[in-house]
Amino acid sequence: MSIELAEAIKEIKSLAAMMDPDNDFLTIAEAEEKIKASRAEREKEIEEAHSNLKSTLSKILEAAKQSATRPKSVPSEEAHAAAVNELDNSRISLAKSISDAQNTLASQEASGDVYSVPPENGQSQAEYTRELWKLAST
Repeated sequence: MSIELAEAIKEIKSLAAMMDPDNDFLTIAEAEEKIKASRAEREKEIEEAHSNLKSTLSKILEAAKQSATRPKSVPSEEAHAAAVNELDNSRISLAKSISDAQNTLASQEASGDVYSVPPENGQSQAEYTRELWKLAST
């Protein structure tokens, strides 16, 4: 057993020459510094990414709020419904007036008070109708 112990001591002494605790400590300290620096850099990058994400999301939120808000140039739902109803009433009133005018004209034509005049040569149907309306309103 003493031979093995002597060999072990010899081996330890040869290994002790290769070991440098100061150098090992410096290597470990340097590794720790690199780890701290990379951790700090990583945290800074994460913080920047988080800040950019917040900024982008707040811009998107603001754009969504603006697009969800009715522009001042667009009437409210109630005002739009009122305008549509008013236009419908106007359309119905105009249709009734046209129908009454056509009935009056038809009865006058039937009684012989008024007779149909065909459009003049080269006169469009729209021009002819305008002329008839002018005559009817006088």
